[in-house]
Amino acid sequence: MKITAIEDSVSLELKLLELMKEKGDWIDAEEMAKTLGISTKRTTSLINSLLHEIRSFDSDNLNLKILKGRGNLLEIKDARDYRKFRQKLIENIIIYKILFSIALNKDANLERLAMENFVSESLIKKRIASANQMMAKLGVKVVTRKKQYLFQGDEQQVRGMLNILFWRLYRGDEWPFSGVNKEKIIHLISQISHEIDLQMNQFTAYQIAYMFAINFSRYQRGFSVNLEEGWEKYRSICEWIDEKTDIYALFYKNYGFPKHEVDFLLIEAMTKSKIYNSLEHKTPDFWSILEGTPAFEATERLVQKMEMHTGKLSEEKRRLFLRYIYPCHLHADLFSNIIFSESGHHAINISSYFFPVMRQSLKKLLAELYQESGLTLFLNEEYLIGEYILALSFFMPVQFQEKEITLFIDTDLSEMLEKLLIRQIFNQFGHLYNLKIITSLSEPEQNVDIVISTSAMGEHSNLKKPAQLFLVHPFLTRREIGDIEDYLHILITKKDEVYSSFFVASHLPFFTPISFLIVLS
Repeated sequence: MKITAIEDSVSLELKLLELMKEKGDWIDAEEMAKTLGISTKRTTSLINSLLHEIRSFDSDNLNLKILKGRGNLLEIKDARDYRKFRQKLIENIIIYKILFSIALNKDANLERLAMENFVSESLIKKRIASANQMMAKLGVKVVTRKKQYLFQGDEQQVRGMLNILFWRLYRGDEWPFSGVNKEKIIHLISQISHEIDLQMNQFTAYQIAYMFAINFSRYQRGFSVNLEEGWEKYRSICEWIDEKTDIYALFYKNYGFPKHEVDFLLIEAMTKSKIYNSLEHKTPDFWSILEGTPAFEATERLVQKMEMHTGKLSEEKRRLFLRYIYPCHLHADLFSNIIFSESGHHAINISSYFFPVMRQSLKKLLAELYQESGLTLFLNEEYLIGEYILALSFFMPVQFQEKEITLFIDTDLSEMLEKLLIRQIFNQFGHLYNLKIITSLSEPEQNVDIVISTSAMGEHSNLKKPAQLFLVHPFLTRREIGDIEDYLHILITKKDEVYSSFFVASHLPFFTPISFLIVLS
């Protein structure tokens, strides 16, 4: 394994931090890529990784904003926290190297790890303790057995965690698994996908190859998955694929990989939406194969809850929703507390930042679904809430569940320029916040949260209740957009009002059966 890839990635992340710090304003990925002499794709991947790291660092004094069309902005309110964060990145190099060494080497002991990393044995122990804190939520930790370091925990969780770590670092750019021939496994995956006419790009093929390499490496070292009794219901999917591809025989002939391990690999691959959607789209009888699986039951129950307040969905619209949610429920059934996206990065959980009311409603819904069904996958709330909101956003404007924020646009602009300003405000904020925009005051006592004006003098001076004033240019600057966004976020996170549950709020226009179907149309 090229352990230097870890150091290279962190080194580039540190350089990106310095670039954004020196800029002190918005900067796009193309400009940073050119400065560092790397591809824009690699730069974007590193920035997403930094975003996850900064959010995990959890400091109000350090923030990274990423907005399409604007670029990236690093906000530093306290230089001390910035320095602490840089140090954390550097320390993580050793943590990653330790975890990768334990994953791939049979003789990962204290002495070897210290020698490989040119550090003391006491530092290795400290970094392992830090790694165990990081992995605690996953139910995984590093332990010592006969002086060898091993991963302890549910084998499914161990493999899920390793898949995250390896894919986040390499993303298919390198092949770190010396025990598995890359060309051979990629060829085998292509052969199988061809047998069932499965559309698969190179990126997806590499994802599955990484899954197999990790699973195979673990199996070779004596760690096998123990699919619980409930997983018998998923085996019908695996056996259906085997009937068409002879996949069990292929993997046993080439790798000595047993049937239950192939089953786990197939189920894991099915959590990838592109794989699932391709199977469901191309195979008329595939839907009937899923019936009876826990993920299918969970999806049916969720849709039934929706239909209680939206009316019966057409078969086409119902399938569209199920097509997205089923692999999410399968992921929630296979893994616990793993909320990383398919790209290998921590799911950019916009819902936790912008939809607090919806999150709370869905949290209650998941509790109800678990109580009614006993399906443990509903306990994976942090992962599922984000996926539910993302799915619902395709069918309805989810921001209207949130606190309504009234913006008073008070300008001395022409009618045309004022309309352009309002359009810019809606384009920037309307998809994340429930905005009500007014351009005149019907009464001075009207509740206004924000005043956006091009002049210090205006009708807003007649307001009897205080409101936050933003003096802006006719065309909003990046800094003005950032200031307004910061205040909008404060308003939705420091609310005093109590809102109805998501599935009870039928008084909202888009929750009526007719308007819901219009949105879907």
